[in-house]
Amino acid sequence: MIGLSAKNAILIVEFAKVRVDHGEELIKSTLEAVRLRFRPILMTSMAFILGVLPLAFATGAGAVARNTIGFTVLGGMLAASTLAILIVPVLFVIITRFSYGKKKLAYLQEHQEELMEKARKVEQQNIDPELEYEFTHYKDKN
Repeated sequence: MIGLSAKNAILIVEFAKVRVDHGEELIKSTLEAVRLRFRPILMTSMAFILGVLPLAFATGAGAVARNTIGFTVLGGMLAASTLAILIVPVLFVIITRFSYGKKKLAYLQEHQEELMEKARKVEQQNIDPELEYEFTHYKDKN
């Protein structure tokens, strides 16, 4: 349950961060990330919840223990999915504004075309962006 909840949050944050780093407006990219990732998050969460229903409504020997575990997991997944869809994007916007600052966000938006061109070039050459940054940084130092 914790892994699925974390994966849901990562889906939204990763998609939005890539768009922000390529120069899109913060709010717009976050809303777009939520819109595009809403269905996959909902589908995986519902599959998990529906898979727990037999445990939650078990009967027979040991039913009380199974019911307790089932309803606990069911409620936890409902709460985690709701938080991932509603709270994670808000926290992403707040933390990104704080960590990037106004100047860096403005710089990214001003140089959006340049950043998108560089991203396309990296994508065409199948270069890992982090490795490309390290190579450029190392070359500039020497």
